[in-house]
Amino acid sequence: MQEVIRLWAAALSNGATGVNARIAQLAGLGMLSATHAAPPDVAGIVTADNDAALAYGEKGDAWPLLLLLDEDDGQWEGEVGTHLRDGDVRATVLYVPRDRDAALTYRNSSYTRRAILLATEAWLANDGAALRTENHIYVVAGTALKRRPRTEEIRGVPHAGGLTYTFRVRDERPHEP
Repeated sequence: MQEVIRLWAAALSNGATGVNARIAQLAGLGMLSATHAAPPDVAGIVTADNDAALAYGEKGDAWPLLLLLDEDDGQWEGEVGTHLRDGDVRATVLYVPRDRDAALTYRNSSYTRRAILLATEAWLANDGAALRTENHIYVVAGTALKRRPRTEEIRGVPHAGGLTYTFRVRDERPHEP
């Protein structure tokens, strides 16, 4: 569901609470080993809406990237007598480095995933429904999280790890009377 992807991308891109802001906070939160440098900031967040070709090695010198993918359109349950549907939508974020096999790639991926978790939790905890609503699709909560193996390819994109979230979503206007 593209609305969920766009909303999540906006949350991860947020300068104050997004993934790069959270990377900067890792050491202060005790989530970064004292002997490790913080991972590099994410250079871009790519979705099918903005430029999927960027994730396939056409980004030039701006790395690493986060690639957001919708896994499915959700399982929807209608509510009798209303125009509401609730459903679960799975979406994945992948850490896409320039070189998946570089020495620091997996460490940077691991720390960046921690920052993604923090940024996503902040987005979901925000009481401002406008930050989680687009086209009458409202992201209610995150209900499940799965870590993606570092060695698999998803849709042909080599990556260095990722996360799949299941979001509880409400469609507030699935059809008009």
